[in-house]
Amino acid sequence: AAAAAPLPELGSAAGLTVRGRFARRDAKIHFDMEFVNGQATPVTSVALRFNLNTFGLQPADVTVTAPTPVAPGTTGRASAIVTLSPAHVKKGSPPDLNVEAAMRDNTSGAVLKFVIKIPFQVLFVEDGEVPQASFIEQWQTIPEENELETTLSGVVSTNLADASAGLASVQAKLSKNNVFYIAQRRLEDGQIKVYCSLKTATGLPVMLELTFKNGFDLCKLCLKSRQPAASPFVRDAIEAILKSA
Repeated sequence: AAAAAPLPELGSAAGLTVRGRFARRDAKIHFDMEFVNGQATPVTSVALRFNLNTFGLQPADVTVTAPTPVAPGTTGRASAIVTLSPAHVKKGSPPDLNVEAAMRDNTSGAVLKFVIKIPFQVLFVEDGEVPQASFIEQWQTIPEENELETTLSGVVSTNLADASAGLASVQAKLSKNNVFYIAQRRLEDGQIKVYCSLKTATGLPVMLELTFKNGFDLCKLCLKSRQPAASPFVRDAIEAILKSA
């Protein structure tokens, strides 16, 4: 179902339009592409390259072959597995979620250059769950200056009077994106605190506390990690996950 979602347009040249986005499936990062072929020749394969980027993303194979050739006047899809390579990391620049890319149609020779934004949640890996005792220990040992607090609005519409029912959809969305539920507690004033953990593909563990209150569509998010520069990316990813369908 995820692969069938509409893809944003990235660029066009010489009659070829490319749409695409990064996604995570089967414990791998994929770059899903759609070719709108207005050329006179079919698209059978493309050469795909990424410039150096913050997280070292690069296609596992330079050549990406369409499962079925995309005939002139039609639209078709292809997907490239993306790996993280330390040799492909852009050093000396502020962290950036944008990846500059170039693509060449191997039949027509049409070349496109475009920028793809990484949804940070595609970097959340499958082994990011930590035991409750370990979570508490890490939370207490990470210094307070490494803490980011923010309020996210419009992220929950369920009545949270019943915590188990109200937070079920929240937990399902987080779990689907490798954000792991650790525990929750209800405060006397009706607030519910949910504790979660995640780990990025670069090996960074992140601890989260999400606070919800009955009757409000808000979530107070507090997160801690040993690399505060990554915290705004995590915050934006959590907001996107909670607001997703």
